[in-house]
Amino acid sequence: MTDYELAILFTETFALFQDQYMNYVTVLFAFLIAAFLVADKLKPVMAFTVVALFTAFAVDSMIVIAAFSTDISTLQQLMHERVLNGSVELTFNSGAGENYSPGILNIMTISRVLVVFGGYIGAMGFFFYQRRMKSK
Repeated sequence: MTDYELAILFTETFALFQDQYMNYVTVLFAFLIAAFLVADKLKPVMAFTVVALFTAFAVDSMIVIAAFSTDISTLQQLMHERVLNGSVELTFNSGAGENYSPGILNIMTISRVLVVFGGYIGAMGFFFYQRRMKSK
């Protein structure tokens, strides 16, 4: 793989990482709006179905974010090794240049997984709160 292909692969993988996170945020807000508008009107079977689908999507999002992080970390390390071996083409890539720090990527991944998990817990709490409060 050439340096150019490696840089493009890193950039595209990072973009997919961002897209997956934003997809989760979109589904989270859709779930919150649905919880606000119709949580108390759903029959128990439908409420279970909505919660199960959202749970599956949240778990999938956490797994995908962790998997992308591993891929990005591997690509970042490979690019940094090539820069140390004299590659000029990768010097200006943010993942391989002088600012190379594998710890930052780990912190970013852990924080994103925690945000997804926290959003899930908060959304579940809100959903069942809305169900209980509006049904009274």
